[in-house]
Amino acid sequence: MLPVFAGRVLNFDLPATQRYAEAMAKAQAAVLGVGVADGFIAAIALATA
Repeated sequence: MLPVFAGRVLNFDLPATQRYAEAMAKAQAAVLGVGVADGFIAAIALATA
């Protein structure tokens, strides 16, 4: 199974955690219900863009 995902898995590292905190704070301020998993995906995308 691991070869299938080789080179396709992104880390949830320090830059991603910072983006997660920023995105979730904005969502909370806007009274948007964002799930944790969606926040993780968005944070990784923002950190690797």
